[in-house]
Amino acid sequence: MNISDIAVKAGVSVSTVSRVINNSPNVNVGTRCRILKIMEETGYVPSSIARNMMSKSNRSIGLFITDILNPFFNEMIKGVENVVNAEDYSLLIYAIGNSLQKEEESLDKLIRDRACGLIVTSCRLHSEKFLERAQKYFNIVSIQSNLNNVDNIGVTDEKGTCDMIRYLIGLGHSQIAVIGYNEALPTSDARFAGFIKAMADAKLAVSDNQIIRVEPGEGKCYEATLELLLRRDRPTAIHCINEYIASEVYKAIKDVGLSIPHDISLTGFDNLFISELMEPKLTTVSQPVRRMGEMAAKCVIRRHQYPDEEIQNIVFPTKLIIRDSATIPCVMK
Repeated sequence: MNISDIAVKAGVSVSTVSRVINNSPNVNVGTRCRILKIMEETGYVPSSIARNMMSKSNRSIGLFITDILNPFFNEMIKGVENVVNAEDYSLLIYAIGNSLQKEEESLDKLIRDRACGLIVTSCRLHSEKFLERAQKYFNIVSIQSNLNNVDNIGVTDEKGTCDMIRYLIGLGHSQIAVIGYNEALPTSDARFAGFIKAMADAKLAVSDNQIIRVEPGEGKCYEATLELLLRRDRPTAIHCINEYIASEVYKAIKDVGLSIPHDISLTGFDNLFISELMEPKLTTVSQPVRRMGEMAAKCVIRRHQYPDEEIQNIVFPTKLIIRDSATIPCVMK
């Protein structure tokens, strides 16, 4: 396969393919993406070209997030920006959700813009091929994502959740539900595992209707909570695997006329500003979200400067923040 073959497959001239290879701006976006995709599929893009593109990369860093409405990502972005701005880099933010198409389009844009790095935050990327292609052009850092063989930033998700459930059990709760998203992310899996471990350690049975996995989407956890609260065997406490979910659960509890914590206890995971805006204030698991963003930005910039350093796996500790949204169950009062 040579440059002429690429031109034939793409239906363009050899000079157009050459301009794409040399990153000339005089090619429209659709044609450029088509040619890049053909080169990728045919294996035409050798590592020497990828290294050459990296050596000419600008000082921009991509950041993939799932949902711009989730305040977790706002706090994460602040942390990344603190470092990126101080080091005179620029930040390109992409809300890719769970869309394969958005992943591919965003990656094409980063390659076209010759970014020097990518931070992937709490995202479920859809294929190993995506990761392999991205790593030809820039370095990647993962924050609580499902990526292998890249620098990773995380927290003690399982322990933090386990600590919270043990706290609720210590208050006297045995009918505890956990609610989170139905997604293939190590963070979610670890937090659900923490719930199961704490219940098992206390020799408390866990039924399927105590573990609630909801498809991501605005209002989905609110609807699931309404169904949960209408059950005759409703739980005495609900733990949410993040505080965006907790805000929807909080609203559902209020809307059905129940009182927190007197009728039902509520806990979360994050310790963002939203946890102190609730009334009563939310008992939660604290994780250093902004620090994780800062660390990820430092890692991706250092990886740009020293690409051959060993891969890092950085894990921050979590901490229980006891406030007013959890108390002994009403059946014991």
